[in-house]
Amino acid sequence: MITDVLKVLRRAFSIMIMAPLAIQIIPASSAEVLFEENFSTKVVNSSPNPVWSWNVTSDVQNGMMVGKGDIYQVVEGEQFLSYRNSLQMDFNGRNGFCNVCGGDDVTVASISGSTACVNAPNGPHETIVYNKSNQFSTWKVTNESNGNLCFDISAPHQEPIHGIDPSVSVGDEIYLPKVCGVNGTIGGSTNRRSDCNKAINYLDNVDRSTVGYGESIARRFYLYIPNETQLPNTTMKLGYSYWQSPGQNARAVTLKLSVQRDLTLELTMPNGDKYAKSMNDSDAFFMPKDTWVYFEEVFTRESSSGANDARYQLFVSEIDKDVSRPVVEANNFTLGELVRMSIAGNWQHSNEVKGYAYFDNIKIETFTDPEMTIGPVNRPVIEN
Repeated sequence: MITDVLKVLRRAFSIMIMAPLAIQIIPASSAEVLFEENFSTKVVNSSPNPVWSWNVTSDVQNGMMVGKGDIYQVVEGEQFLSYRNSLQMDFNGRNGFCNVCGGDDVTVASISGSTACVNAPNGPHETIVYNKSNQFSTWKVTNESNGNLCFDISAPHQEPIHGIDPSVSVGDEIYLPKVCGVNGTIGGSTNRRSDCNKAINYLDNVDRSTVGYGESIARRFYLYIPNETQLPNTTMKLGYSYWQSPGQNARAVTLKLSVQRDLTLELTMPNGDKYAKSMNDSDAFFMPKDTWVYFEEVFTRESSSGANDARYQLFVSEIDKDVSRPVVEANNFTLGELVRMSIAGNWQHSNEVKGYAYFDNIKIETFTDPEMTIGPVNRPVIEN
């Protein structure tokens, strides 16, 4: 399978002009770094101190869900580029909460000794429960009958995801996962979609004046998907950008991988096109597994108000392969003002999803020269 994917990938890039990879030297006056993250210090928002930053929070509905046992975590020595760390995306996430088949939210009604009990409608439920008031610590069920469920609170089954002490108190919000394939429906829980499917890492401090008329902004990142990772059955979003023209609604530019199409690269583009086209309009780009892949989107605004000369380019390549020409390009449309931008995105859940994806060497930069790009990392060192 991987061999076939790589053959298709090589065919898609066969018409590129081969050139050695190198970091482009850009005069300081022509560019501004807005965000850069290589996870060298094992945390997010580390180096350099960014103009933009991740909205890092432990809240279950907004911001970047980061920490041990959460959806995102900085890990050391697993898959990485220049340093020994990268950002790991865990498809189970939130102590396994992301892949349950729906469930019921209840509150703790009573505690007696080492046992807590709750009203349990619409059973049966799984053998563990989640204390959402205690950062998704999990606890083992001891009994469920006649609409009542009790669980052992003498020790947690899994610790809270942000390192706080495990606890259960009267009034805590408890999530009771249903049994998959019995009365649990994949994607049927609004609460689960809010907590996991909306885990989009939007950046703070994005300002409409950041990209002026005729200026460009580029977003670069590297992605690694291990072969053993079981991906969602529809799409995995790699990032969002929202742009708005005067008097119109904001439009989302979405970069994603379609799992149903064997990891085909797909786009919702700023000019209205829906799917990515390869360079020769015949071969799609397929994301290979077990290798780092370079992505860079470059947005160039229209030259003046109302002009239709904006441009969008997407550069994609396996590591150390040529990226002298874009895989996807759109021209002659109106882009508008930048409203919002994210790195990494949500995914459509199914309970079979498991494993990880990794992000590294992320950078966002603006240019006054529309022909500039950030470019790939200069021969990154991969050590396992």
